[in-house]
Amino acid sequence: MRNVEIKAFLRNPDSVKAKAKELSSSEPEIIKQTDTFYIVRHGRLKLRVFEVSI
Repeated sequence: MRNVEIKAFLRNPDSVKAKAKELSSSEPEIIKQTDTFYIVRHGRLKLRVFEVSI
């Protein structure tokens, strides 16, 4: 399995969701996470914490 994240402006989000559903072989998965950004000397550092669901 590969995790793919894309940041983009969508003129029609519903059509993109429909296409993703068409291409997927499984149901969507909701991943709850919190990102914290720290300013460092060169750029920024991101700490991502995932909420565990049982």
